[in-house]
Amino acid sequence: VVNNDGLIEGGDLGILIQAYTEQQSYFTAEINNNADGVIRSFSSEFDGAGISLGGFLASSTVNNAGLIDAANQGIKIESDNATVTNDGDILGGGAGLWAGDESNGVYVTNNAGASIIGADNDGIILFEGGDVINAGHIEGQQRFNADGVSGWTEDVNNVDENGASFRLDNALSG
Repeated sequence: VVNNDGLIEGGDLGILIQAYTEQQSYFTAEINNNADGVIRSFSSEFDGAGISLGGFLASSTVNNAGLIDAANQGIKIESDNATVTNDGDILGGGAGLWAGDESNGVYVTNNAGASIIGADNDGIILFEGGDVINAGHIEGQQRFNADGVSGWTEDVNNVDENGASFRLDNALSG
């Protein structure tokens, strides 16, 4: 568990939590970036994520009420069963939130007054689908093909009873 009320800053990564082997698959991660908290990375030479969650984690939870500001991805997820709840600001120099093709079960809630911005890519990218509930602001910027939210799957087993791999609920204020 990481509880942050201050500044966590790294050249390549602000925070990295990863389970490297299947024997570590019971590991869980919880990151709470509180209202005064700042998590930052300032180099995109290798990874450049503010928060990177990966490997064989059983589950991951990120609660953000502060600022996550990263050179590349604000939050990078490469594990299953991840939940992100945003009441603050997530800014990625690339994507705001990026969940790779090793990520199933990614759930994102962006509450009223919160923002997720990809300064040079999509706001949110979910390579293996997932759920996004938005009442705030999600935006992809600069690239001609930047999306606010993009999600898909190539795994036909990763769909719900209606055949969907991705769900977006957008509130009137979002």
